[in-house]
Amino acid sequence: MKFVLWALVIYLCWRWFTAQKKTVADAAPKTQKPHKADDGVEQMVQCAQCGIHLPSSEAIAGPERKLFCSHEHSEQHHST
Repeated sequence: MKFVLWALVIYLCWRWFTAQKKTVADAAPKTQKPHKADDGVEQMVQCAQCGIHLPSSEAIAGPERKLFCSHEHSEQHHST
């Protein structure tokens, strides 16, 4: 009977520990790794003026770290 009781205590402790470990892993902020060029996949960004999505390598950075699809949209966004 002692063996069954100890086995039950160990099992419950193990289940509690793995549940805590999973909760901590789920609560950790997920960071996106930038895609490498050799993956063939590139991160898409959205133009702050018109909302179109484009590859990050084609985006034009404007003030306040906003991204635009063209210089014209950058100028239009800042003139309004």
